[in-house]
Amino acid sequence: MVSEAMLPRAAVKEVEARLTAVGCPDADFDARELFRLATGRDVRLSDRPLDAAEAAKLEELTVRRAAREPLQYLCGSWPFLDFELAVGAGVLCPRADTEVVAETAAEMLAGVEAPRVLDLCAGTGCLGLGVKRLCPAAQVVCVEKSPEAYAYLEKNTRLALKGRGGSTENVLDASPFEEPAFDWGMKPTRAAEPVEGDLFTYWESLPEGQLDLIVSNPPYLTAQEMSELQPEVAKEPAMALEAGEDGLAEKIQGLLIMLVTIPMWINMLLRTYAWMNLLADNGIINNLLAKIGLGPISMMYTDFSVMVGLICNFMPFMIIPIHTSLNKMDKSLIEAAYDLGANRFQTFWKVIWKLSLPGVVNGIMMVFLLAISSFVIPKLLGGGQYMLIGNLIESQFISVGDWNFGSAISVILAIIILAMMGLMKKIDPEENGGDK
Repeated sequence: MVSEAMLPRAAVKEVEARLTAVGCPDADFDARELFRLATGRDVRLSDRPLDAAEAAKLEELTVRRAAREPLQYLCGSWPFLDFELAVGAGVLCPRADTEVVAETAAEMLAGVEAPRVLDLCAGTGCLGLGVKRLCPAAQVVCVEKSPEAYAYLEKNTRLALKGRGGSTENVLDASPFEEPAFDWGMKPTRAAEPVEGDLFTYWESLPEGQLDLIVSNPPYLTAQEMSELQPEVAKEPAMALEAGEDGLAEKIQGLLIMLVTIPMWINMLLRTYAWMNLLADNGIINNLLAKIGLGPISMMYTDFSVMVGLICNFMPFMIIPIHTSLNKMDKSLIEAAYDLGANRFQTFWKVIWKLSLPGVVNGIMMVFLLAISSFVIPKLLGGGQYMLIGNLIESQFISVGDWNFGSAISVILAIIILAMMGLMKKIDPEENGGDK
């Protein structure tokens, strides 16, 4: 036990022995750090014996560390890149491998003027603030769901990058990780904007085309891995670590759906012009092909360019209904099929396909309604060479001036759409009162 009047080296040796006995990794380093926290001194440079208060503080810290409480929580802050982050119970500790992610993200923003970055599952904000530190021009928003973790995120966005180029120095603010003594009535300067919310709902509120990069360190451990964690890691918030029975695969579904729908935040006309830039003879794709000796290839104003434009614009309207149906599916039915001897193909055809049919039907309907009246994509990517129904109607009203013929085609198109809707309603099991 650490007691009053112990010499620094003797006290550190006592702490190290106790930490080693309970299996703490790096017990020698931890012992020196605990001594520094308790006394404010470096054991290598001090030989003054411990007073009563220092001995009591060091004993308290030793007991907590021997109970495998993370050293980062005891310190209250931890280095990340070249700055310090406030940490504590309720938030995931920043780690060295996350620094690599922040550095890689910053490299991806090279050449982007004032990039807009979204950090999801932010925790301490280490990723978002790391990007801001390495790319000072970045505009960073950090989203965190946990109220406990958000408290650290809010503090770090105010204080972690003070005086390091990440934000403007506020001379009225407290020193790092100390709250101001009184309120000056001024809005604190932040290196990043903290947002308390769920990532699966927050992104829906974003305006179209407002992001250059999304970074995230989402939960990724399976239930089995959670049961085998090192004691220190097990004391970190499970919300930040556990991703369900299937690990990241379960949580990543929502993120993948978000990535599918991100292009929909941009106006369809702008998306089409983007494809024109990609597919042009001197566009991005042909420039890349030319560098490896495979190009250029004429892709604009062809069947290929029109099909690419239609598929990329309307594919999300097929994916989302199917995902919704699959997400509502009772997974025990798949397990029952395997238990009854079905192979993978039989399980898919007899169970998964039939249960996903409502989503397939709804997707077909949505894509059909959008594609049958489309005229902008064939006109821009096809160069006016392809006459779809939408282009025919548009030409009758704009170019030919035969409004009667254009109106007749429009009425026929409306009748076809209504007939298709009636047909889909009859074959949709959910709409027809069948089994769900």
